[in-house]
Amino acid sequence: MCAINDAATVNAVNLAALVFLGTARQSLDEETLKEQLELYINLVKNLYGSETLTNNVEDANSIILRLTSLGLLKMDLEEFGQVFYLEPFSAILMTWYQNNVIHLFCLPSLIANLIANRRLPIKKSKLFEILNLILPYMERELSTQFDLNDTEKALSFLVDEGLIDLYEDSIKAPDRSKPRFRNLRLISRIMSPTVERMFIILDLIVKEKYQADTITLAAKNIGQKIGRLYGINSPDFYDLSLFDNFLKELSDRKAIIISKDGVITASPLINDIVRHAEGVISTEIRQAILQEASPR
Repeated sequence: MCAINDAATVNAVNLAALVFLGTARQSLDEETLKEQLELYINLVKNLYGSETLTNNVEDANSIILRLTSLGLLKMDLEEFGQVFYLEPFSAILMTWYQNNVIHLFCLPSLIANLIANRRLPIKKSKLFEILNLILPYMERELSTQFDLNDTEKALSFLVDEGLIDLYEDSIKAPDRSKPRFRNLRLISRIMSPTVERMFIILDLIVKEKYQADTITLAAKNIGQKIGRLYGINSPDFYDLSLFDNFLKELSDRKAIIISKDGVITASPLINDIVRHAEGVISTEIRQAILQEASPR
């Protein structure tokens, strides 16, 4: 990868933010928390080198100790064991720490998205085809750049960690009852709000319900409602400027044509992306977006 953003280092708070903001209630049992933190430490070491991690990141225990000492992480002792959680203010603060390093986890998370929400295997060639549709817009938003080698490395890491199964050219998720599927689901959720936010405006474009001067505000309002109802805490999920930037990027890449009257015409590429979104976005969120975006 090459970009200004790639100079980031990863600290204990960054890693904890990536884990907890991928949960519905910003809480995890001790075992799952430690598993996911160790997974993210290994991801950074394997894809970017140990020097990317700050000195205070040794293992999961060191991260938990660091966040507890900072007052960012709370713990309740239940009959079944320890539960770690973020209080509301800490969860909001954590979005800043997550956003500083999210580009480093973008590719593994997108791949996890494409696999975790599918019941059937996907061909490796089809996986890369879908990624090629989505990644240019991710690169613009995250101020980074990916190449084929980055994608291959991210895929290999997920296979080596047992998070996905690769048989010849066929890829599938582990059995949903296995702990590794839980780990895959959590890593997929790092990029889920970004993908879901993009899908909101793409779906509005395909439905031809709004013109250029009203579509981003409509998308923002839908995002705000869904975010509130489904516990998506990131303010980016309904940031109007991000919707505006995405619409401009679509226009600059000729993925849409905007007439002088503001009428938006989608290219076949947009229809492909919306169609592929069925395998990327969770059924619950996708149905909510479709319902809100549908004419009444």
